[in-house]
Amino acid sequence: AYFREMLRVSEPKAPKAPRPPKQPNVQDYQFFPPRLFELLDKEIYAYRKSIGYKVPRDPEDPQGAERQKEAQRLIDEAEPLNEEEA
Repeated sequence: AYFREMLRVSEPKAPKAPRPPKQPNVQDYQFFPPRLFELLDKEIYAYRKSIGYKVPRDPEDPQGAERQKEAQRLIDEAEPLNEEEA
């Protein structure tokens, strides 16, 4: 088993973006209102803004710079949830 693991060649994976703690697990097959997904996304972007997260550029994607700028714009313009939304 050791040698099999050593011989396995794996590509380095891109680091995943951080997620805020204590978020519910939401699966595609569960029927939640669409507003919940909007609120979860808003919370994620606000958390990333609060920790100063910068979106890395994907060198393999020909449109990587545009997608990076768009994702970073979403984070930069994020607002935390207000009392009504929380």
